[in-house]
Amino acid sequence: MTDPRPGDHALGLELQIEELVERRERARLQGSATDADRLSAEIAVLHEALASGVVEPAGAGVGSGEGVTIEAEPAGPAAPDD
Repeated sequence: MTDPRPGDHALGLELQIEELVERRERARLQGSATDADRLSAEIAVLHEALASGVVEPAGAGVGSGEGVTIEAEPAGPAAPDD
């Protein structure tokens, strides 16, 4: 079953990445290279998931995939040329 809200899933991954980046920076400031390296590895995994296409772009799968043509009159007069 695919995620019905890919944008929400992508946002969740981004929030997880942000949290891990903050934790990694705290670990570095506290001199814990081991923790910082472990967190960097976790961040890399999440970046890979985000970039690998696991998450579809927002709006993917909506409609038939064909371009949209809008036929309408302009809302007001054209702006004068300077």
